[in-house]
Amino acid sequence: AEDDTGFEPVRRVCDAARLVLRMYAENPSFSVQRYRLTKRVPGLRAYELSVVWRYERALAEYLRQRFAGLPDGILRADVIAAAVVAAHNNALRSWLRSDGAGDASAMVDHALEYVQSTYSSPSPSAAPVAEHPEDVVVVVSRRGAPLWRVVQEIETTLGRS
Repeated sequence: AEDDTGFEPVRRVCDAARLVLRMYAENPSFSVQRYRLTKRVPGLRAYELSVVWRYERALAEYLRQRFAGLPDGILRADVIAAAVVAAHNNALRSWLRSDGAGDASAMVDHALEYVQSTYSSPSPSAAPVAEHPEDVVVVVSRRGAPLWRVVQEIETTLGRS
């Protein structure tokens, strides 16, 4: 549940995943072609996996800060980040395999709601650790920017390099 002190961390990382989806959904035919090409070219596939790993690490780092000091805080952060990326990728790949048919946002929302319902349980000392708990991060990126650049902007905004 969310309280008045700031965004609930699991919801916030799920919202970050929704931003990534928007980049794919803006141009379904391009995204489907990119997906097919990435599956066929091993070098592109390896690169794509490295970008996904960096994206997962950026989410985990944010969650580690939010769960600092909690028992199993690092474990919780890493598991939730992996779950968010897995849920997002599951829905996104299903949409891409259908040639971009259907509502990609609804599919990703369904997957991320599962993650939120699983990992958003209140913790007795889960108060935000952030210096400014109402701090909101907005990343503005050029339409069509490569995913690696968006991840890089998120990392820079969150103070990682």
